[in-house]
Amino acid sequence: MESTKRPGRRRDQAWSEVNVADDGYVYCLRCESVIHKLGYTHVDRVKRHLRDMCAKRPRQEVVTSYFPPNIDATTQHQINKQFELCPFCPGMAFYKAQHAACTAVFRLLHPTVTIPSQHLLRGRLLDECYEDSITQMRGVLARRHCSFVTDG
Repeated sequence: MESTKRPGRRRDQAWSEVNVADDGYVYCLRCESVIHKLGYTHVDRVKRHLRDMCAKRPRQEVVTSYFPPNIDATTQHQINKQFELCPFCPGMAFYKAQHAACTAVFRLLHPTVTIPSQHLLRGRLLDECYEDSITQMRGVLARRHCSFVTDG
């Protein structure tokens, strides 16, 4: 039993988006322009054309285009304080806050957000969050009346 497939690597999916003529010219099926004239070589040129240069490539806006380009210092400070509460409240270790997945989420939401280091989380931010929680507790307790009964 003989196989009809030829041995070797499979062709890249980019070749299905182009037409390779007998004379070696590679034409884009979308915009019908010539990409290069070297036949089935230089797949990186074909991919670059399809991704960046093709006039009829699909357009999609990046989610970050809707955000302002920069974050001011007060907003970054508020992000840092809220980020401090994430590992602090459940008692999680501070080094877990610098995990690559956590950083990737914030980079996806806004590329200019910087994740505070674990040293900053352990130091100044932890002290600020502690002071804020004490202030909140004092505010809650100031509105309540307590009476202590002692034996004598």
